[in-house]
Amino acid sequence: MKHSFFAILVLTTVIAPVVLSAPSTPSAAVRVAKPHQWTLPELQTVAPVQTIKTTLKGKPYTVRGVPLWALVTASAPKLDSKSKHSEARFVVLARGKDGYTASFAYPDLMPDTGNKAVFIVWEANGKPLSTKEGPFRLVVPTDKKPMRWAYNLTSIEIYDGKRLVTSNAMVR
Repeated sequence: MKHSFFAILVLTTVIAPVVLSAPSTPSAAVRVAKPHQWTLPELQTVAPVQTIKTTLKGKPYTVRGVPLWALVTASAPKLDSKSKHSEARFVVLARGKDGYTASFAYPDLMPDTGNKAVFIVWEANGKPLSTKEGPFRLVVPTDKKPMRWAYNLTSIEIYDGKRLVTSNAMVR
């Protein structure tokens, strides 16, 4: 069986070893204390595995996975402790192998603010995800359309919106 890796992608001015590709604005990323490449066995232990019943294309779709928030907190993002509610300016991106990206405001994922149900899954309807979908997929059961259900996930990236706006690469 092939071992699949899923990376919490850390982009800083000094590129960390888990970087899959360098972005055009590396200075906008958040430094994390615990960058990590996740294997399936590790994902299965980062948080209690949940079974989520939802629908996809009008058909029942039952998946197994863990909350995206568990991976975000396991990476220990370094938030700005000097700014009140600095987490409000952060964005979490889930990127697929084909470059497709789904984004979430950091507070929307936080249990004490938005508590948005977003999952990293590896199994659908009792079987491992197909090679088209997996090995990992993002599932957002409360979304009316599955446009943020990115498949073939390769990374989770955390960006500081304030630094994105003030980055020289963003100023023309």
